[in-house]
Amino acid sequence: MHTSLDSMRIIHWASGAPMSSELPISDPHPDPGLLGPDSLSWRLHEEQWLITAGARAFLMQAAHPKVAQGALDHSGFAEDPFGRVSRTIQGMAVLIFGTTNEANAMARHINRLHDTVHGTLPESIGRYTAGETYSAMEPLALLWVHIVFVDSLLTAYKTFVGPLSEAACEQYWQESCRYARLLGLTDATLPASYAAVQQYMRDALASGEIAIGSAAQFTAQKVL
Repeated sequence: MHTSLDSMRIIHWASGAPMSSELPISDPHPDPGLLGPDSLSWRLHEEQWLITAGARAFLMQAAHPKVAQGALDHSGFAEDPFGRVSRTIQGMAVLIFGTTNEANAMARHINRLHDTVHGTLPESIGRYTAGETYSAMEPLALLWVHIVFVDSLLTAYKTFVGPLSEAACEQYWQESCRYARLLGLTDATLPASYAAVQQYMRDALASGEIAIGSAAQFTAQKVL
C-alpha cells in the first residue's frame, strides 16, 4: 500500500495539486481481495516505475474517440488533471489491493459514475460520424480503456524495471480480468489471452476504431 501512497506523493510534488494522503482501504475484516498477496499484480505494483504507465495509458485511451469525448464532456480532467490522476490511482489501488468488499464497493462507485457519462460526438472521426452517441458503459469503449491500461503497465515494467516472460504477461492479463468483470466487461468481450489482446489492439488501429480527433489532441496537450 505504501507504493500507491508514494505514487500520489510524487504527483503532488510534481504538480502542487492538493490530494488525499490516504487510500480508502480500512476494512476491519480483511481478506485477500480479488488478487491476493501471491498474485503477480501485487508484485508488479510494488514498483514505483509503474507510475510512468499513467501518461501512456491516458494517451492511448484518448485515442478512442468515444472515450476521449466522454472524458472531455464529463470528467474534471481539463480543470484538474492531477486530481483526476490521483482518483484513478486510488480507484485502481482499491481494486487491486483492497478486500473483496472494498473492491466491490469501488467497482459499484465507478459504475455509477460511468452510468452518467453519455452524449454525442461533435465531429466525424475514424469510423464514427458526427452526432453518433457514446456511453462510458459501451462494451468496446470499456474494453479499450482496460486493454491499454494493462498494456501500458506491462510496457512500463518492461521498459523501466526488467523483462517479463510471455507467461507473466499472460498471468497479469488474466488477473486483470477479475476486476474488469466488476466494471462491466464480460468473458464474451474480454480477449481470451494476452496474445489476443495485442491482436485486438492491432485490429482496432487498422479498423478506424482508434483515431485522433480534437478531444484526443486536447487531452494529449494536458498529459504531455
